[in-house]
Amino acid sequence: MSRTIIGTPFDPAILATEGELAPFPEAAAFDPAGNWSQTYRLVGARGFHGENTAVGMIRIKRTSIADDRFRFETEYRVVLQEAMENRVTADAECRVGHPATPLAWTHLSEHRGPEQNVASRLRLKQRGETHNGRVKIRLDRHTYQPELSNPWTTEFVLFESLQRLPFAVAPHVRFDLFEDFSMVKRNQRLIYRGPRDFDLGEAGEHRLHRFDHLGSGIVPFEYYLDEAHRLLVAISGNKFLVLDDDERAHATIEAFRERQIGTYNWRQRNPAE
Repeated sequence: MSRTIIGTPFDPAILATEGELAPFPEAAAFDPAGNWSQTYRLVGARGFHGENTAVGMIRIKRTSIADDRFRFETEYRVVLQEAMENRVTADAECRVGHPATPLAWTHLSEHRGPEQNVASRLRLKQRGETHNGRVKIRLDRHTYQPELSNPWTTEFVLFESLQRLPFAVAPHVRFDLFEDFSMVKRNQRLIYRGPRDFDLGEAGEHRLHRFDHLGSGIVPFEYYLDEAHRLLVAISGNKFLVLDDDERAHATIEAFRERQIGTYNWRQRNPAE
């Protein structure tokens, strides 16, 4: 079978030609500082035309508590080999800022089998809080205090902060990243790169504003926001996130999981192979 290398870095136009962009959900009266929820489809690419695979989804929800605080809920699902699934949920109270910083949170990571049975030995739950500028985390029976410089945030709370930033060249937003509430990545920065007009085929024509996320220990991210300040596309290396309809994203991931279940059952029937 002939395979064609894409041969250029991913951007929204390339994703459109690859058929990865359907019409985005309606913006309505989107207020980045208000109450909203968003669903993203997580897609992995191999670098060849037509060989992208939707392997996961992310749901995020913002609820205002006060002028300076909000609740942020996250559900992250990614389907692994042989129909295993990693499901991570987080519920955090955050302080508004650039970027927003979690003040108190719970974080649960589970691995599930083909029949959605939870692997108890791989279940990890933590509770954390920020008090007097110090972070304290309780993990099972253990307590530890990671060294984080203010301001700091997590990868998905960063999505909230991005959508409140002005579209203007300004001093870089600098912070520490507490990835997955477990790994400290220092010297992070967000840089506004300006607007660009895109014809995204089925998804329509959009003027998108780009932010770059650079820093120690990460694969750089490019974030593309529409004129309403909604994050539509995030690209990092060979992975990208696309704002999607919740039901459509869920159906896509379930279809991929069902295909993986078929692979799992084949190996169970033929262990020697």
